[in-house]
Amino acid sequence: MHYKEFRIEFSIEEFEEFIDVIKNAADELGQYTKNNPRRFGKFQRACPNERVKKETMNEGQSFWTKPSDNDKDRPYESTYEEEDARLKGDTRETNNSKLMKLDVRDLFDITLFHSTNIHPWGCDENGVFLPLLNRYQFVKKFFESSELTEEEIKSTNYWSLLSKKITDKPRDGGGGWVYKDPMEQCRRLVNLIKSIKQYGYLGLEKGHESYREFQDMQEIIEADGKISLQKNKESGYPGLISVMPSSGAYKVHNGLHRIAILKYLWDTNQLDSPLILVRKWDDTSFDPSDVIDIKYNERGYPIGRPKSLPNITKRFLARIKNKIFRILRRLFSKIS
Repeated sequence: MHYKEFRIEFSIEEFEEFIDVIKNAADELGQYTKNNPRRFGKFQRACPNERVKKETMNEGQSFWTKPSDNDKDRPYESTYEEEDARLKGDTRETNNSKLMKLDVRDLFDITLFHSTNIHPWGCDENGVFLPLLNRYQFVKKFFESSELTEEEIKSTNYWSLLSKKITDKPRDGGGGWVYKDPMEQCRRLVNLIKSIKQYGYLGLEKGHESYREFQDMQEIIEADGKISLQKNKESGYPGLISVMPSSGAYKVHNGLHRIAILKYLWDTNQLDSPLILVRKWDDTSFDPSDVIDIKYNERGYPIGRPKSLPNITKRFLARIKNKIFRILRRLFSKIS
């Protein structure tokens, strides 16, 4: 039996004995499960923090934080440090169903350890998504040095992975492309770090020019050797990280650099809250069903979400309409 870092060997007879012990414990536990509020999603933190279904709770029930609070009327544990008590008032829900506040630690961990299905080109033999890990290490090195020389940049794992060819694995970039200029990409990240440090995650209204520069067109090399320009899509929400359902939770779809910066800021006590505002990768509303019984296509993207289809159809039709307008404009210009 494998559990976390433990590997326990049993004979058949020993395993049957173990099963009996578990069964007896489950029977005794039954008296507590009837009114136990159910959590939704996986990878829960100790504090439920709006992650339990309130309709499964009895009126007046609450969660205890230390053993002296525990009694027969409040049998549900929620452990957190006293200095983090302020976080209990910060919830995930917003007034916009297409936006939600998610924990930077969850987003970072899910993306780091559950990306092999959609980003196999960036994962090592242990399934660790190196582009995210290397970004975090780069951010850490920058803050510890306050500035990085070109030689120091070239000594980082981030620059090394950026310099890989599209035929290499693991590497940075996208499924079918790599960055043309690794050093330029590193400098862009440095400017983004400075900008978020000064203006915050969503400080666009305060002059977040470095973020705008980071989102500008960048040169990439595609699989066929063609050099093209890539620009990140904002979908009307400038600066917001986009996420997608994965492994019973959400992982980052667009915003690896930003989540690496925010994770480091939280780890070093430079963020007031671990909850950050995000949007869905397909611009649909957040729903508890996002992380339940999800099916994925061969590229690792969620499929079979009926509520997503209308939005996808609208975007497809809008693209067709724009193409038609462009063709008509060219025809009219030639006629004139």
